[in-house]
Amino acid sequence: MESSRQRRNWVIDAVLFVGFMVCMFLELTGIEMHQWLGVSLTLLAGYHLLVHWRWVVTVGRKFLGRLSGQTRLRYLVDAGLLVGFLLTGISGLVISTWFDLRLSNYPVWSDLHVIASVVTLSMVVLKVGLHWRWIMTVAARHLSANTASPTSGRAPQTALVAATIGRREFLGLMGVVGVAALFAGVNALAGAGVGTAHVRATVKEMDSGMQYFCFAKISAAGGRIDASLDFLAKAHGAGFRDFKRVEKDPDFAKVVLTEQYESLKAGVSTLAHSQPQ
Repeated sequence: MESSRQRRNWVIDAVLFVGFMVCMFLELTGIEMHQWLGVSLTLLAGYHLLVHWRWVVTVGRKFLGRLSGQTRLRYLVDAGLLVGFLLTGISGLVISTWFDLRLSNYPVWSDLHVIASVVTLSMVVLKVGLHWRWIMTVAARHLSANTASPTSGRAPQTALVAATIGRREFLGLMGVVGVAALFAGVNALAGAGVGTAHVRATVKEMDSGMQYFCFAKISAAGGRIDASLDFLAKAHGAGFRDFKRVEKDPDFAKVVLTEQYESLKAGVSTLAHSQPQ
């Protein structure tokens, strides 16, 4: 029973880690799958919290009392992960295509989502480091049970396998997890900032039409097609007319293919031709 529970917790943790890593590669999953995967992982993390709720309550009551430093550190890391998942989940829903909210401060929410995700990922790596021996022991027991001969009549030597886990295994585990997390975090930050860093730095110096154009560009780069179109409409209303610039910009590649953009462009052309010469 205990072995089955340990294996279940191990599988849940592994799914959460791998799923969270995959979420960092928006270009791999696309917006829709990214959103569904994010919600699924948040629900799974909530279930994981409920399963360990008794430990959370017990340690919380003793936090300022007699408690080992390692247990207190684990509690703080778990609390940080809870806050990180909440911030990531809430900000993700706010900027999601499901609600399609018209946000004038969309870049702020987008940055919050990415930064919260990367910080949470770093805390996941720290959690792996704190629980590395348990992770390797459960994995070793599972492999030992699967490789044991059913006709040998001998139980898997789990105690012996666990005893062989040492510094080499720790370095191997943390090396793989650390490098993977670093690559995923850098990819997420780069993806959020590609083609938009210089825009954000100078946006305050521009007129309102150009500001809306910049927000449209940021939205398009983040895959928010509807939000980008909304900002382009606002840019036009504020005097922006350089739609050739939009069509030449690779960030708007998907935007210019939509019917809404064609309608917006046609409206601009009609307006331009109707103006007195």
